[in-house]
Amino acid sequence: MPLYDIKSLCHACGRFHDILVRVQLARNFEVRAVSDALQEGTLSPSEIATITEVDCPNTGQSIPTKPDQMVLVAVQDINRSH
Repeated sequence: MPLYDIKSLCHACGRFHDILVRVQLARNFEVRAVSDALQEGTLSPSEIATITEVDCPNTGQSIPTKPDQMVLVAVQDINRSH
C-alpha cells in the first residue's frame, strides 16, 4: 500500500510544510486534499486528530492548521530506478 506525507499550508509564509506524519492508504494518487480523503473515507479522522499546528521554518512560528489546509503527498521511493 502506498505511503503519503501530510503537508499543511502555512498562513505565515504561504508555503506548504511537512507535518512529519506519514500514513499508509489503500488508494494510489500523487496529491490529494486531506478534506477530500476524509469525506470519501480513504483517510480516518483518527489519523489526523492530533494535527493542530504546523511549524514554519521561515518564521519560526507554530501556525494553527485544520484538514482543509492539508494535503497528502505520495512518498517517492528513493530506491526506484529512473
